[in-house]
Amino acid sequence: MRIDTQTGLPSPPAPKSPRLEQVFLEEMLTHMMPKAGGALASGTGESAFASFLRREYAAALAARVDLGLQAGRDG
Repeated sequence: MRIDTQTGLPSPPAPKSPRLEQVFLEEMLTHMMPKAGGALASGTGESAFASFLRREYAAALAARVDLGLQAGRDG
C-alpha cells in the first residue's frame, strides 16, 4: 500500500445553489402544509395565494438553512 505524504490544497467546494434549495423546500412545503378547505376556509382567495405564502416560507428557510444542494456537478 502506498501512502502519499504530500498534501495539496483541497478542491474548492461546489457553489451553493440557493434557488435550487428554495425550490426543493417549496415543494416539500406543498406536501406538508394543509390544503385550504373545511369550516374555516376563506374561499377561493386563500387557495389562490397559498402558493405565494409557500414561496416566501421557502425563501426564508433557504436563507437560514444550508441543505448542501449543488447543481451541475456531475462526477
